[in-house]
Amino acid sequence: MCPDFYMLYYLENVELTECMTCGHSRYKPKTGRGKTLMAYKKLRYFPITPRLQRLFMSSRTAEHMIWHQSHHAVDGVMVHPFDGEAWKHFNSVHPHFSAESRNVRLGLCTNRFNLFGSFAALYSCWLVILTVYNLPPGMCIRPEFIFLSMVIPGLSSPGQNIDVCLRPLIDELTQLWSSRALTYDISRKQNFVMRAALMWTINDFPASGMVSGWSTHGKLACPYCIENNKAFMLTNKGKSSFFDCHHHFLSLNHRYRKNRNDFFVGKVEKDTSLCIFSASTNICYLLVYVDDILLTGSNSLLLQRLIQLQSLEFKLCDLGPVYYFLGIEVQFTGMGLLLRQYKYTLDILT
Repeated sequence: MCPDFYMLYYLENVELTECMTCGHSRYKPKTGRGKTLMAYKKLRYFPITPRLQRLFMSSRTAEHMIWHQSHHAVDGVMVHPFDGEAWKHFNSVHPHFSAESRNVRLGLCTNRFNLFGSFAALYSCWLVILTVYNLPPGMCIRPEFIFLSMVIPGLSSPGQNIDVCLRPLIDELTQLWSSRALTYDISRKQNFVMRAALMWTINDFPASGMVSGWSTHGKLACPYCIENNKAFMLTNKGKSSFFDCHHHFLSLNHRYRKNRNDFFVGKVEKDTSLCIFSASTNICYLLVYVDDILLTGSNSLLLQRLIQLQSLEFKLCDLGPVYYFLGIEVQFTGMGLLLRQYKYTLDILT
């Protein structure tokens, strides 16, 4: 591959010796009598299809690959991505894929890895890892079921050109989605046509910007708020800062909103994420937190009306009653809502 990540010598470009973008040579200059050409960079790719097929060919894992079909979700409790709305939405959009419980659902993760154990060293590489979510919670995160798919060499980060490196993986995933792969299922003693889908990616914020193509630098770094954020420019360095930009999420009477000295000097935060709507004797509270909306009130019909009005303005997904939010447990009682952090406290103590 090109040392600057501009080009991959792959398929139609496999015979080229120079990068078509920057003109950099593919191989290092010869220093001896050897005839072997040494490339400046080598992308290590490990096909995923044979490893997925082996999961069905092994009696130890074949039955677990359809665990999600027999799993019964408990309302308000999420123990596996199968219990989430994203999984259910995918099933509704692609019914032919979900009709075969043995079709594989994958998650992708990529991050920087330093070979020398010190982040001060110049050399680093990037690992691309795939996780199989057909398996039960206790198995899908075990090392033997987390598949290393690609090693992208250093010295520097591929940045926005990581899509060039991901092309072999994208081609194989596209083939698994459309062309499929004939696989033997030892638990049923039969062949079937296996398909696979990449459900989501899991990354930290900088890596998420590389994979998605969204710039995580500057004033529009937040992919949710976009231009509706409180970021400001530093006077000396000319850089964007999100420091102390979260006060509009606080309650209206919170003392930090009127603090002119300890936070943003001379500023009083008046914007609010809490909206109160009242009609006669009924009242509703609407709380906005990034891309989540919490809605509660004294009249269920009024709440349904507000949800309908919001759905006319933007795409909305009603997740039903809230049980956990930001580490806070929500319980519905005859006298109203009970908020507590019992589970959060217990996790700290244990």
